[in-house]
This record gives sequence, C-alpha cells and structure tokens, in this order.
Amino acid sequence: MTKHYRKYIQKVCEQCGITYTVRADIKASRFCSIQCGGLSRRMKPIKCEHCGIEFIPSKNTTKFCSNECAGASRRLRENIKCDYCNKEFERHSCHINDVINFCSVECYGKWVSENKTGKDAFRWKGGIYKPYDKYISIRQTDGTYKQEHRIVMENHLGRKIVSEEIVHHIDGNGKNNDIDNLQLMDRPEHGRIHTTERWETGTFFKEVE
Repeated sequence: MTKHYRKYIQKVCEQCGITYTVRADIKASRFCSIQCGGLSRRMKPIKCEHCGIEFIPSKNTTKFCSNECAGASRRLRENIKCDYCNKEFERHSCHINDVINFCSVECYGKWVSENKTGKDAFRWKGGIYKPYDKYISIRQTDGTYKQEHRIVMENHLGRKIVSEEIVHHIDGNGKNNDIDNLQLMDRPEHGRIHTTERWETGTFFKEVE
C-alpha cells in the first residue's frame, strides 16, 4: 500500500513577520496563530483628539479614548467671529465649522439669501420646475417662474401673450411643449374644448364612491 505524505511549506506571518510551517494545501493561511489573526482584524491605533493618548478604536468613527474625553471635548468653548455680521461669539469646539460659522439663525438666513440664490442655491436643478401632474416652469432672470408652453408660444409669435389668451395642448399632455402641439386661443374657446372633451369621455362628473 502506497503511503501519502503531506507536503509542508514555509510562510511569513502578515502580522508579526515570523516564519512558520503550514500544509501546502492550506493556501488561505496568512497568520502563524489565532492570536495574530485576531490582532490583524482589529483597528489600527489612533490618538485621542482630547488627551492625545494612543488607543485602538472600536469603530471607524471613534475619536476619543473614553466617555470622559468625549464629554470634556464637548465642554470646550472657543471665541470665534460670525462670518456675516463679524460679531464675536462663543461656541463649543466640536460645533465649529471649518468653512463658515454664524452667530444666529438670522445671520445664516441673510447670508444664504445673498450668496446662495439662482445657480448657487443648494437645491438648484437647472431652473426647471416640473410638478407631478402640471406644466413645466422655467426660472426667469428676475427669479420668478414662467410656464414653458407660454414661453414657446411667445417666441413663435414674436410678442407677449396677454392675460386673455390661453395656450392649449392639443394632445392633452401639459408637458409636451412642441410648437406643433400648442394652439393659441381665448379663454371661452379653451373652456368649450375641455367641456366637450369631458362630455364625450364621460369625465364631466366625478364618480361618487
């Protein structure tokens, strides 16, 4: 009977650097012991942001070595200047922003109204407003919004549309603002068209549940 002997090879532990012997068929082996494997999975030591002591954090967001250091850091206050009114005020160190700080909600609101409007606004979406079931509106230079189908018709006519005139969507899709789908008419005529459509489709009266 033929005897099969296991083959052993030498590897270097990725944690401690010691050379160790392992079976050749165990290709996933990286550490010389369970202890080295456990140490490799732990977080690397960092310095506590309050006392400077080195410690191994429990998770990536940990900044302090203890609850005492975390509490002490929150109690620290610094005198800084408001970036809007230049008034000096006191704030917790952990609440100081690296970019900009304000002494009150009023100063923040005034700064936003002066510096974060139009294309610089936090929620800027290209100046186009699209309600779920209505028309598309485009932001104008004066900050107001105007319905896109009226803008398209005015550009086509070369004049402003008066308040008595209505731009009708022929296919009934309020967001299809192709000039071939738009028709200019007065308000009574527009009302008659939609009234006739509702009578013909049976949607003139709402169903009572």
